[in-house]
Amino acid sequence: MSDPPHRLEGEADGKWKFSQPQAWHRHAVGIGTDDRGCCRIDAGRRAILQSALYGQNAFGGAINYVMNRPGESLAGDAKVTFGNEGRLDYEFVLGGPVVDGVLGLRAYYGHSEFDGTWRNEYPGLTGDLALMGNRDNATYSLLATITPSEAVDIELSYMRVDREVGNRAGWNISTGDAQNSGNCGPTVAPSTRLRYVCGTLPLLPQAFQTAASTRPVGANSINVPTPGFVNETDFYRADVDFKVSDAVSVTYQYGKVKSAGQEISNPASNALNPSFGLNFSALAVGQTQLGFFNSVQKEGSTNNFDSHELRLDYAPSGSPLKATVGAYRSKFNDVYRFYLGSLPKGQFLPNDPTSGFLDMTGFAFGLTDKTNIGKTTAYFAAVSYDFTDKLTAGAELRYSKEDKSVIDTRARVTLGDSFSDVIPRFTVDYNLAEGRMLYASVGKGLKTGGFNGVTAGSLTIPLGEQAFGPETNVSIEVGSKNTLMDGRMLLNVAVYNVDWTDMQIQALPSNAPANITNIPVIYRNIGDARSRGIEIESLFQATDNLSLNFGASFSDPKYKDGTTSFRFAGRCDGVVCPLDTAIGGKTLPRTPKTQLIGGVEWNSTIGDGIAVFARGDVTYQSQMQVEEMNIAQIQARTLVNARVGFAKNNWSADIWGKNIFDKKYISNSFFIISGTGYSVAMGERQTYGMTLRYKF
Repeated sequence: MSDPPHRLEGEADGKWKFSQPQAWHRHAVGIGTDDRGCCRIDAGRRAILQSALYGQNAFGGAINYVMNRPGESLAGDAKVTFGNEGRLDYEFVLGGPVVDGVLGLRAYYGHSEFDGTWRNEYPGLTGDLALMGNRDNATYSLLATITPSEAVDIELSYMRVDREVGNRAGWNISTGDAQNSGNCGPTVAPSTRLRYVCGTLPLLPQAFQTAASTRPVGANSINVPTPGFVNETDFYRADVDFKVSDAVSVTYQYGKVKSAGQEISNPASNALNPSFGLNFSALAVGQTQLGFFNSVQKEGSTNNFDSHELRLDYAPSGSPLKATVGAYRSKFNDVYRFYLGSLPKGQFLPNDPTSGFLDMTGFAFGLTDKTNIGKTTAYFAAVSYDFTDKLTAGAELRYSKEDKSVIDTRARVTLGDSFSDVIPRFTVDYNLAEGRMLYASVGKGLKTGGFNGVTAGSLTIPLGEQAFGPETNVSIEVGSKNTLMDGRMLLNVAVYNVDWTDMQIQALPSNAPANITNIPVIYRNIGDARSRGIEIESLFQATDNLSLNFGASFSDPKYKDGTTSFRFAGRCDGVVCPLDTAIGGKTLPRTPKTQLIGGVEWNSTIGDGIAVFARGDVTYQSQMQVEEMNIAQIQARTLVNARVGFAKNNWSADIWGKNIFDKKYISNSFFIISGTGYSVAMGERQTYGMTLRYKF
């Protein structure tokens, strides 16, 4: 759940009240800025937020980065955070005018280190090899504002993000491995092991160990040391605003993103003692190896994207009519490679043995090697009209055409096609009284189709599955936003319904044998679904010192009747899952039906003008389904955070704790039908520390 769309405003008598933007729901993103010289992101929560301005594939709302601009005087901010498990963050920002009224600059640098809260239980590991979920990240940015005249405003920015993240703690089981068995479903031929896991996933995998397993009892993360995830991304942006008159302005925006990343991991069920057998990775390149081997996989990609947008805005002061028209053009080139290699039992891979993100030397078994190329052209318009002081209506329309192609390097085949559609959206606001508003909106969402390529591992994808079609939805939202009790209380309520058609879901090719492993998934249009629910958010200033907040989301996301699962085809027994693999009425996976958040904050002043505050937050998330058949579930969780702070003049200090009761929980789980694998990721355990800050 995102932060509530509110702000606190000071009154002359020193008390506080809540207020909120009257038309907040129209925006695809609630945007704010933080103090790091970068941005705060409040991402849209539902596809209803897709609009003419943000276009296709902004399916669950857009994410808009708004960097802080330099102020009218030189100012800076320095912050350092240190805590348990090697936590060390430091940030510095400095900005201000270079030429008064003409040129301003703002620079930011931040670094973050963390060892993670779980350890690799592979025997004998020390130092960095024993860490799980550790990170070493850096971000730096530079923003320039240029105002050569009152009519022209130019903003140029560059941001670089470097990330190194260790593999997350957790466990893997594959019921295709002799050391593991499920607890339900059909057997894995020719053995008597059960294929699936029914019920809540446990914190430890020992319930699924067979007599052949040599995994130590009570061990969670036993991983071959591998490099984990590495990523480097460059963001370039230019924004030119030209004010033609008091009513008309023209804006040109340019954006470019260059990114490269890779992940090297070991998905073994028991890395300490892998099962004995034939090394299929070696066999794929003509070698026969029989023994104990651990599979190691590397995924690498490079992404290049740039866009241009030209927009004309008409917004005369005092006029009931406001309008926008514009044109958009973008192109992308993305390369993705996914290969497997192997390591003899007891051998590690602490560093990348290849020379680059896309170099797969040493990873001999290729599962996927594709280049995606695309170009999008779009035209959009939006208009709003104030019919009365209380009633405002708006309409948006976007036409978009996307030319997409994929080069399947392994098959030496190129597939391509064009996709076009029209995206409408309509909104109505009605102000009941000061601080009380009703609103409604209806809109269409779109994710364009694409291509799976020709090959998936050792298989040739059937002709009809080498491409997949667009996914669309129609979303309706009705809500009310209210500021009550003389501004001391904010209460917002929204109900929504989203209907999806031709959902794009991961599946195996239909010709994949039931017991084959190492087959990457493809995308297919699985069928239809709908999600309906209600969201509530409230803030209450109980006293001058005490404030409370509460948020709740209740949803019911389900597949519609007539929808079937391609992944489970030929893998059901008619008991645990139906032979026709129908999933109508099943809950969408990895989507909690209930989310709750509550907090209390106390503020006061002590001593010689020292401001103090104390805050506690509780979050709850209900259970989630692991896969579309709703056979396995991730348990519900409740987490508690706390923070105490002091501030005087330009100095502040916070003492904080997250998951303060050290709750052990599963944060997520992937289900891989090939080999029937469950990959479980553990959530962060207790962390605590102190943050010191100085503003000048």
